[in-house]
Amino acid sequence: MSTRTRFGAVFKNPQGQLSLQWIEAQFSAGLPEIRIIGSASREVAEARDRIRLAVASSGYKLQRRRVTINLTPGFVRKTGTESDLAMALAVLTAQGSLQLPPGVWIAGGELGLSGEIRPVAQPQAWVLAAKELARAGGPVGVLLSRSHAPQLSRLSTSQVKIAFVDHLENLKQGALTFHAEEAPVTALNITFSF
Repeated sequence: MSTRTRFGAVFKNPQGQLSLQWIEAQFSAGLPEIRIIGSASREVAEARDRIRLAVASSGYKLQRRRVTINLTPGFVRKTGTESDLAMALAVLTAQGSLQLPPGVWIAGGELGLSGEIRPVAQPQAWVLAAKELARAGGPVGVLLSRSHAPQLSRLSTSQVKIAFVDHLENLKQGALTFHAEEAPVTALNITFSF
């Protein structure tokens, strides 16, 4: 990646277990296309079309080069569409179209073709993953659909900053508002892959 920003997403494996995985994107020479590698299921691989259309609908322009999105670790099967937002953010930061504060970001939400960010099924899992990462090594940002704000805004801490957006376009406008109250998170079973 061209920045020191790292993106993670919580995937569900075929056995139904939640797992924090890492996402990176890199542009290279070649025909313009989005390639997703790293044991992606069909619905994860279909994100290439959702990302392309959502990015364009939100006023960004993708570089006319090949972009590869790598989901790691590669040996863990990834399912679901909730990683769309993290993949789009990795692509936009890799090409320099978007700048988030440097560090680790856990981002979740399915992208609508208009750029709308849809809610995730277990939003507390994303916050818990961020809190575990923060314990291991510093501040973590969480970016989720605004529809989760009523239930999650009190879960922010000094080490885990949660922001809510409803559209990719909001990120272009720099509309990130972090919430600062703290509340406990219910324990969930998540596997961490670093």
